[in-house]
Amino acid sequence: MTAQPATLTARVVAQDLQPATLTVSAAILTAGYNLTDLVYYEKIEGMDECIAREKQLKNWHRDWKINLIEVDNPKMVDLARDWYIMKDGVWLVRSSPLT
Repeated sequence: MTAQPATLTARVVAQDLQPATLTVSAAILTAGYNLTDLVYYEKIEGMDECIAREKQLKNWHRDWKINLIEVDNPKMVDLARDWYIMKDGVWLVRSSPLT
């Protein structure tokens, strides 16, 4: 997830990314860091592999992370922008390309 303008990146490990983006961004990241957009994600099979990748990315320089994002999403558009719909004041999860 990233803030606008892109000044901060955060790594989130989740078994199901779609509800995690709604829960995490609403509760913690948006409040503390003004993170608003999901601009990159990786689907990794297996928790051990996921944790290893998270540790690898944690040690990367910021420029490396931005370059990784820009390969797949050069305009840094919010990839989760169509994942939710507000109904009666409550955010509901739509189907996503992840399922």
